[in-house]
Amino acid sequence: MSLTFDALRAANIERLPLFKNRHGGLAHSEPDGSDWPPAMWFLALVGEIGEWAEVRMQYEAGVISAEEYHAKSEKELADIATYLDILARRSKDVATEPSVINASAAQRLLHLVSALGHYANGRKKLVRGDYTREEFLELAEGGMSMVINSAKMLHDLEHSSTPPKDFAPVTRADPTGVNLGEAIRAKFNEVSQRVGADVWL
Repeated sequence: MSLTFDALRAANIERLPLFKNRHGGLAHSEPDGSDWPPAMWFLALVGEIGEWAEVRMQYEAGVISAEEYHAKSEKELADIATYLDILARRSKDVATEPSVINASAAQRLLHLVSALGHYANGRKKLVRGDYTREEFLELAEGGMSMVINSAKMLHDLEHSSTPPKDFAPVTRADPTGVNLGEAIRAKFNEVSQRVGADVWL
């Protein structure tokens, strides 16, 4: 039987208060993980996506075999799904004070990934025929300059004399978060209706 989103959520809720870092200390001061604002959980998710990308690049470059790739890829994708669920649970946390834009590495990463996502989404739409090449190039030019600027600011932030404070809580925990199963069902069906596909969840 396949794992359900509800079972993953329940297991994440149970395991988070027990999760230890490599030195044996508890990784979180709040049992629900709300000591990390959503930007930090997003940073963790992006880290796992990056690890999958690295494994895929190693496979495509012939550095690892198909068997090694399959084994490693499954583990990285599992980590991605696990962190996605935790981010979904924390994503409704309420900001208790305005954040200073770019004040932390996690916030800067949000800007960088947002810019990369803008480009990647445009590229996807070009390939499937939603955009002409000219429309895509216009969009991509602005997106890539945002990527370059965001990456430079992240680099400067990490190398500044005062390290960024990623862990300062600026949110109030929401008890439920996003139900991934229901959110995926609603979005999938919305897209099916939009694209004229008679396939529903």
